[in-house]
Amino acid sequence: MKPSKEYLDKIFKDSGIILSSHQLDAFWTFHSLLRERNQELDLTRIHNFENMVIKHYVDCSLVTKYVNLPLDLMDLGTGAGFPGIPIKILRPEIKLHLVETREDRIRFLQEAVSLLGLKGVEVLKKKLTGPLGRTFDGVITRALEDIPATLKRVRDVLKPGGLVIFMKGPHCDEEIKKAGQVFQGIFTEIKNISYVIPNTIHERRIIVYERLGANILKQKAIKSEDNEAFKFLRSLLTSKGIEKHRHCLMWGQKFINEILKKHKSYVKAIITKIGGPYLNLGGHSYTYYELSPPLFEELDIFNTAHPMLLIKTPPFLPLEDLKGKKGLKLLIPFQDPNNVGAAIRTAVAMGVEDILLLGSAAHPFHPRSTRSCGPYLLDASLYQKATPQEISHLGEPIIALAPPPKGQDILSFHFPESFILAPGLEGPGLPEGLSPQSFVSIPMEGGVESLNAAMATGIALFWARKGSKALRS
Repeated sequence: MKPSKEYLDKIFKDSGIILSSHQLDAFWTFHSLLRERNQELDLTRIHNFENMVIKHYVDCSLVTKYVNLPLDLMDLGTGAGFPGIPIKILRPEIKLHLVETREDRIRFLQEAVSLLGLKGVEVLKKKLTGPLGRTFDGVITRALEDIPATLKRVRDVLKPGGLVIFMKGPHCDEEIKKAGQVFQGIFTEIKNISYVIPNTIHERRIIVYERLGANILKQKAIKSEDNEAFKFLRSLLTSKGIEKHRHCLMWGQKFINEILKKHKSYVKAIITKIGGPYLNLGGHSYTYYELSPPLFEELDIFNTAHPMLLIKTPPFLPLEDLKGKKGLKLLIPFQDPNNVGAAIRTAVAMGVEDILLLGSAAHPFHPRSTRSCGPYLLDASLYQKATPQEISHLGEPIIALAPPPKGQDILSFHFPESFILAPGLEGPGLPEGLSPQSFVSIPMEGGVESLNAAMATGIALFWARKGSKALRS
């Protein structure tokens, strides 16, 4: 039969798919555009009409029969719009995101979406290598990249419980096996469907993975240091990894019990050894990462031998939020994470919630800082890192802590209602560019040049609170 709308309809019917007149018109319009632009853009190397309908349109449409597709769906590596556009024609309620890197394909997709009058379709020119700043309910792909590579690519753009749907040929068992080894604790395989396109010899596989999240109580054991979940956890031993993933680790039985009591919403997972111990969660469920003993010990850098927590770090607050806010604020310049954590813990104990961080300061969620401060990090209001000049421009009086005899004795100093307390660095002193209005000193016996930075900060906070009527009230 010659190519025609009627022949296209017959092929769909022979494949068990009944099209409405509107859907048939849409497929015929799309096919006509694809044929018209193919010579120029090399969109497909299939030219026979029947093969185009079966291998492109029918093949992409069959997935709607086998999988309950998410309503917010990304088509990764969509090329000429497969499988996304056929899915959208059949399931117009789906919000579709067509992701492609090649400019000529992007122009074709935009033209096709416009010509077909498709609503709720976004065309993204993007090479997906990490977070997008938003997450999706599902990702579908018909691209040639292997399963583990794609799972790595999409793990940061999926909501917990989100689906990754692979449309593959019959011979992908090695990919599935490797994915199971590498992504334990991150993805779990929930469907593996083998089928033949009706009235053909073309074998197909649909493999569906679920992105694991906070409602999953327990995961399989992780035994390999090449496992992607373990690589992610290990990266959180560094400031760079914490900054990139916006998560941190927390150690210590007392701290962990306090966090589970007061700050459950920040807890994203529990890390333990294979076979436990497990924590009493009081009816709540969390993801468990069960690690082999060597892997657990690599993360348990403080030798607690107790389960650890994976924490979602709260965002840093903008400096603008401080304008007009009354009370004492603490500026932390310390480059030693131990001092950062100790200073924040002391500030919270003294009722000081607003913590400013100098740009050169250690990350407050660095392991040594969390070990010093524990759950009290989550009680503080931490503001984005800033330069000395930005802090000076806030319009707040800055009272700097300096060794005697540079500053006025802190015991006799009259503290204002609102101010920023600025300790110095051990050795260099105050950061260059900071413009204090006053200096105070802690009186010491002769022969002692200076105190530990965190210790000095604690004493200064005590006397600042004691010496300010506003703070006392």
